Amino acid sequence: MDFRIDDKTLSILKNNYSYFYNHLDDFYYMHNSYKERTVELKNPYKGSNKIITPEETINLARSVLEEINPKYIDNYDDLVNRNKILIDEKFDGSRCNGDDYNDITTWRIEIEDKKDYDNVITLIHEFFHYSNKLTGDSKCRKFFGEFISIYFEMKAVDILLSKGVSKEELNCEWRLFATRDQLTLASEEGNEYFDKNNEMYPRRVYAYFVHLLGQFLAEYAIKNNISLDTMIFINDNINNYDNYDDVFNALGTNDYKKITDIALDAICDRLKNKEKVR
Repeated sequence: MDFRIDDKTLSILKNNYSYFYNHLDDFYYMHNSYKERTVELKNPYKGSNKIITPEETINLARSVLEEINPKYIDNYDDLVNRNKILIDEKFDGSRCNGDDYNDITTWRIEIEDKKDYDNVITLIHEFFHYSNKLTGDSKCRKFFGEFISIYFEMKAVDILLSKGVSKEELNCEWRLFATRDQLTLASEEGNEYFDKNNEMYPRRVYAYFVHLLGQFLAEYAIKNNISLDTMIFINDNINNYDNYDDVFNALGTNDYKKITDIALDAICDRLKNKEKVR
């Protein structure tokens, strides 16, 4: 895809998302590399015969959080006790938000009920959005929030496997193909979501960038053995970082090409060698 961002869109990006504007070349490299190197990859997941109820989802996610770090349990249990974790087929997708964006007590997690282990993985993803929202809503949280949540959903897959869940029952590569679906949306000429005449176009391009970067950073962190303690520290302190480079420094690099290449090497190796998970 070639976005061919026009002057008006460039101006909006420059004024509102200046960091992204200054890294357009990196964005194009990530997007084009992802498109070229994953086009032939197929998701090995064939669907699950095991039905996971909402109650089972909530209990399994709690057990996963206990293994990530027990300190998160109090906040998780608080959401459960206040009926702020909602799992239902009626939802279109999943999200973590509130009636009043600035009032965390109104926030809830909504999960589209897939009736399988996807619910658990998605709940962990959304919980970490909630977790770092508790301490603020800085520019670093907005920029790295997807990275943090994607990393922990990938850890959730590993933990579920360690608990004896069969690989065949887990959609281990859900995130990879969800991101690729977003790439497909971005690539379809005239698709409404990326309609350049829509005033939301600059924001949506930026959001796509943040998701794509999040996927690559999560893969990079796991491939380079960034410790779980480091990732927990980043999550808990994301609103204390002064600038983006502080977070990149915690990961050891701010080289987008390096991050992209290492992440895609890991993805392609894993999908071509079906015995691998991480």
